[in-house]
Amino acid sequence: MLKIPKNKESEDAFNYLGSLVGRFSIGIKVPTTGGKERPAAIDYFRICGANKNSTISDSLKELVNECYGEKPKTLVIKFPSNDISKVINYCDSLELNGVQYAKGDGEKVIYFARKTKQVISKEFCEKATHKFTDENGKEIELKGTDAVLAKLAIRAKEDYGLNNLPTVKESLSMQFCLVYCNYNEIGGNFANPNFKLVPRITSLEVFSFHTKGEESSIKQILNAVMNVVESGNELSKTVFLMSVSAAQSSRTKAKFSCVSLSPIYTNEKERDSLYLGAAQVSLPQNTQKVETSAPTIEIQESNVSENQNDIDLDIESVEFVELE
Repeated sequence: MLKIPKNKESEDAFNYLGSLVGRFSIGIKVPTTGGKERPAAIDYFRICGANKNSTISDSLKELVNECYGEKPKTLVIKFPSNDISKVINYCDSLELNGVQYAKGDGEKVIYFARKTKQVISKEFCEKATHKFTDENGKEIELKGTDAVLAKLAIRAKEDYGLNNLPTVKESLSMQFCLVYCNYNEIGGNFANPNFKLVPRITSLEVFSFHTKGEESSIKQILNAVMNVVESGNELSKTVFLMSVSAAQSSRTKAKFSCVSLSPIYTNEKERDSLYLGAAQVSLPQNTQKVETSAPTIEIQESNVSENQNDIDLDIESVEFVELE
């Protein structure tokens, strides 16, 4: 897996940098014929509470709707830190039927009790190896995180008497600030002379987004962020378009949601200084959009959590719905 640069001063660097005021989801629950609910994917961002037990404030929801519309397909965002580990949490987890047994960040893997989440063991990945023979009689050798997770899958099956081995799922969480502007009014055209920011003088407001869509979202998001950093630009002074669209599996023809990031402004010498809450946003003058190519989606197998109560994912194995 891709290793995100870590903040060596902190064991848990992914702490919210401001006031976590809400999150954006691309899933929703819809009723079934049996009177229950099931998760479904949508092709727009749904704003909701900071966690599943909270709700978004009416005033903030109205402001977001004013800026981006009630069912936005694109948001203008920026990250509140140059430290990637503080704004993106990317990890592999070992799961079965929605239950998590272990997770790794590319450097170490933590194995914990499935109910209490108490840490049972911690193993570093750099020198780890695991050899086994597959169903075709071929010798396979895994290294690093893959090796540790493979061994822990066997351990979890034995510890809990599971019928099947847990499988590896990728997940990504990120925190960002929303650029409050009249995006919906100008139709997303930043060259429009009527483009303006919406004044918002408050403490730093942070939103979150979570996905387990390995092929549909995670790879593109990570590539976009790493390309900005590796090209020498400051992450916190780069403004991104965060977009969601409906894609289709080449194998099953099923539709699902695909999220991507595209940098539109980079840190240049001449720029206008504007404010996003208490954080300064720098939008350069006469800056061309940095083109990033969207990936061709080739979903070979579903890689979605089996936990039907979790709808904050790129849901590649459930029905895609278009709501009125």
